[in-house]
Amino acid sequence: MATPPATTTTGSSSSSTPPEEPDQASFWDHIWVNEQIPKFDVQSPSPCLRQYLAQRKLPLTGRALVPGCGRGYDVLALAKAEGAEWKEIIGLDISPTGVAAARTYLEGALGKEEEEMKSWCHVEEGDFFKLKVEREEGFTFIYDYTFFCAIKPDKREAWARQMQALLIPGTGVLMTLIFPICEKEGGPPYRVSLEGMRELLEPLGFVAEVLEMLPPGLSHPGRDGTTGPWKASSGVGLWKRLQGRDGEQGQN
Repeated sequence: MATPPATTTTGSSSSSTPPEEPDQASFWDHIWVNEQIPKFDVQSPSPCLRQYLAQRKLPLTGRALVPGCGRGYDVLALAKAEGAEWKEIIGLDISPTGVAAARTYLEGALGKEEEEMKSWCHVEEGDFFKLKVEREEGFTFIYDYTFFCAIKPDKREAWARQMQALLIPGTGVLMTLIFPICEKEGGPPYRVSLEGMRELLEPLGFVAEVLEMLPPGLSHPGRDGTTGPWKASSGVGLWKRLQGRDGEQGQN
C-alpha cells in the first residue's frame, strides 16, 4: 500500500473526511472515492524495489503477494522484472474502488505483447488477515510497502503471525519497506522503526538478511527524512523464516 494519509476524525460531515472509526474497507474506500489521486498514491514503484529486482536480490519465481497494493505500481514492477518467471502475482486491497483503480492501471500498462501476464498477474479485493493458503501454495515473496503502517498498532502481532503463515519457510522472502520512521503520534500512517519490526518478526522465526535505513536515492520523495509533514525516513528489511513453526528447525 502506498502510504496512507494522516487523518483525524472529528465526526465532520465533509465528503472528504472518512467516517469516524469505520470498518477498514469503508475507511479506505472513502478515500479512494473522494480523492482522484489519494494522498498515499506515490504514482510509481519503489526505487528500492526496482533496484533490488535489477540486482536479483529477490525471488523471481513462484507466487508473490503485495498486500495493500493500492494502484498496483509495485505489482507491475514485479511482473515486468527482468528474468521473472512467476507462477502468480496477487495484489490485494480491501477497498473495492482501489481494486478497480489497480485493475484499470494494470490493464492499461500491459501491452498486447504482455497479454499473457494478465493470466497470472492480478488484483483481488480482500482482507489480508483473512487470507489463507495451503502449505504447498504459500508465497515465495511477500512485499509490504507501508501496508504495515496503515494498520493499527494493536494488530501488528496479528500481521506478523499472518506473514508467518503465508510465507514459504526456508526459501520464501518477506520484504518490508519501513515508513514512516519518525516521532509522529497517531495515524494512519502509524510510526514504525527497524527495531520494532525486528521485535515482531524474530520471535516467529524470521531472520533479517537486511535491516537498514534507506539512502535518499532509494526512497520516494518526501520519505527520505528531509521533507514531508514529519520529515520521516524509510528503512528496508529482507526476511527469511526458518523451517518449522515459530522458527524451530524441523518442527512442522
